[in-house]
Amino acid sequence: MMIRNISRSKKKSTITILLVMLLTVVLNAYIGNIAVNMSQLQALPDAVPVYCQITNLNGTRASGLVIEESLIRKMEDSGCIKDGAYTIRMMGGIGAFELEDWKANLNLFITGANRVEAIPGLGAEDIALSAGEQEAFFRSSDEKCIVSSSLMKERGWKIGDTIQLNLYYYIYDDREGILCRPLTLIDVEIAAQMEPVFSADGQNVTDILLPLKTVQACFESQGIPCSMDSASFYMADPFQMNAFKDYMRELGFLEKAPDAGDSYKGIALTMRDTIFISSAENLEETVAVMEAFFPPICIFLVLIGGAASFLLTISRKKEITLMRALGVSAARCAAVMWGEQMLLTLPGLLAGGGISLMFGELHTVLATCGVVFLAYMAGVLGTMCWMVHKTSIQILLGEE
Repeated sequence: MMIRNISRSKKKSTITILLVMLLTVVLNAYIGNIAVNMSQLQALPDAVPVYCQITNLNGTRASGLVIEESLIRKMEDSGCIKDGAYTIRMMGGIGAFELEDWKANLNLFITGANRVEAIPGLGAEDIALSAGEQEAFFRSSDEKCIVSSSLMKERGWKIGDTIQLNLYYYIYDDREGILCRPLTLIDVEIAAQMEPVFSADGQNVTDILLPLKTVQACFESQGIPCSMDSASFYMADPFQMNAFKDYMRELGFLEKAPDAGDSYKGIALTMRDTIFISSAENLEETVAVMEAFFPPICIFLVLIGGAASFLLTISRKKEITLMRALGVSAARCAAVMWGEQMLLTLPGLLAGGGISLMFGELHTVLATCGVVFLAYMAGVLGTMCWMVHKTSIQILLGEE
């Protein structure tokens, strides 16, 4: 019966299918837009990472600082930071020499680092090692080094040579300034060479790189407290920014105070979080607004389904009258007409879903089809029941 009724009203049936298809496509675009914004929000920490740096209190120094090693370890163990980049800068010479002769022999800038990003002006492409070899070098505690190509040429060194470094470490004192003290003698193998590294003002940054763990082992073997002279990292979860700031305050890191006096103590946390906060707020606001309009849209779909079924029922009064006169109950009449709408809705959903798959994800399309079907058919059911029950058989026959 339902299929015959649909066949007799081909134009109306076609309009219903097209209406459902259009609703599916439009709603999928809407839900897809919400999904895209939520996906962008979730991916924001990787797209706009929050860079953090330890500085002195007035923010004028980002290197040449005293940053306690224990604080670095606490941050690393907390899991609240990632991609930490740390350095220990030293002076050095070749071979043993008396302390009094340091002026003539202490002529090499040496840096212990745990990743290439820790060295300003140095890129991965400047080191003659593959990416995997570089990572292995900086994470190791091997007694190996990377030497500036200009220094290798000057000293006649080549890859694989072993050199004896006489390491001196810096003491950064707010009253006495920067002091230099002997650390240890260490034999290291030249693992690779790198391009010369210069600062923005043309000063030599470093001649020799050592793995950070190797340098830390030197301090430990001599019983000398170790501190980092620079530290930078990224937040592991920028959405927990307030908790992260609270944790850093507990460790003793303060907010930058431009009016504070100069110092070598690394006790201030500088965060480049403005872009992340702005982007996150915009995305969250967009998602919130779109989600707020979702319930009214669902209500609108219910009304659309109701209006479509109302127009269909109005044009079929004779059919309803005949069915009721033959003893068909109001509930069965409503069920038959609801079934007809359902049969028309399904191909509309399939067509709309197929079109939506061209620019949407499968799970989003399926969710959209489910919402359209439930909301549209709820409107149809409500209208059908109301229209069939609102008038008695006698009045319907009287109208005829």
